[in-house]
Amino acid sequence: MQEDFEILFYVPKYVVDVYKSHKTLNKIDITEDRQTTVALPASLVYWRQRFFRYTYDKLAGYYHYTKSDEDQEDPNSDVVTGEIGTIRSFIVSNRYLTIHIIYKYARLYDTFKVLKEMEHFSSNAEFDNFLSLVREYGNHLAMNLGTEKKAVHVYTPRSCPAIATLQEFPINPLTFSVVYNYCLAKFFVEDELASTLPIPDSLLEEYKVACEEFEEKISTISEDLWFAIEKIKAKLDSAKSFLENVLEEFGYFKPDDLQIADFAAQHGFNMAQLHYAAQVLEREGKLRRTKRGVFVRV
Repeated sequence: MQEDFEILFYVPKYVVDVYKSHKTLNKIDITEDRQTTVALPASLVYWRQRFFRYTYDKLAGYYHYTKSDEDQEDPNSDVVTGEIGTIRSFIVSNRYLTIHIIYKYARLYDTFKVLKEMEHFSSNAEFDNFLSLVREYGNHLAMNLGTEKKAVHVYTPRSCPAIATLQEFPINPLTFSVVYNYCLAKFFVEDELASTLPIPDSLLEEYKVACEEFEEKISTISEDLWFAIEKIKAKLDSAKSFLENVLEEFGYFKPDDLQIADFAAQHGFNMAQLHYAAQVLEREGKLRRTKRGVFVRV
C-alpha cells in the first residue's frame, strides 16, 4: 500500500474529492479547513508535535476503499491510493492526522449514534431527565492521562460528516475533545505511521492502559443509557395503550380537558404523558388533530 509515499494517510474519497476540486490537497484551504480546540495532556501534545515535524517536507499520499459511503468504508474492498503532495505546512499535517485518527479509531462513537433516535422524544417530559443523565456521564468521562491539559488547535474538514457529528450531535456523552484524546493515544500505540517516533515503551503502555480503561467506561455507559431508553419507551408504550382507553371512553383527547385529566390521574397517568403519546400517534398516522387542538382517530 505504501507505494512511493513516505507517509500514507487514510482519507475518505469524498474528502479527497473536495480538496482536489479546490486544488488544496497539500495546501491550507480557507473555505474547507475548520479550526477547533481540544485539551490534551502534555505528553500527547509533545508527541503530536513531533509527528508534525516528522511529516514536514515529506511526500504524502492517501488511501481509501472502493466501497464506501459517508459513514464508513468496507476495508475488505479494493484499496485506492493517490498523491497528496509534499507537506510543507503543519496545518495540512494537522488536518490529515485528524481525519486519519478519527476515521480509524473513533468507532467507539458508533456506540452512541443510536442515541440519535432519542431526538424523537424531545417533547417528552422524560427527555430532560435523560439528557441530564447523558450530561452527567459526560462530565466524568475522560482519558486517564493526568489532569493537567493544554489547549491545542485541531484542523478538521467541513466535509467530514463523522467529525461534524462528533462536534455537533447533542445527545452524546462524548465531546470531540475526549474522542480526539482517545484516538490520538490509540494512534501512537497501534498505528504504523506512529512507529517511526521514539516514544518510550513505558509511555506507550500507559496510553494502552488508558485506552482500555476508557473503552470499558464507554461500554458501561452505553449499557446504562440503553437501559434508560428502554424505560422511556416502556412508559411511552404504556401511555399509548392507555390513550386508546381514553379514546374509547371519550371519543377524543384534548390536552386541557379536566374530565380526561381526572380519568388519567385515577389510572396513574398525567396529561403531559398522554399529550406526548397523542403526538406520537399523530406522527404514526393513527390520530389527527383538529383546528381546535383535539386529537381524534383517523
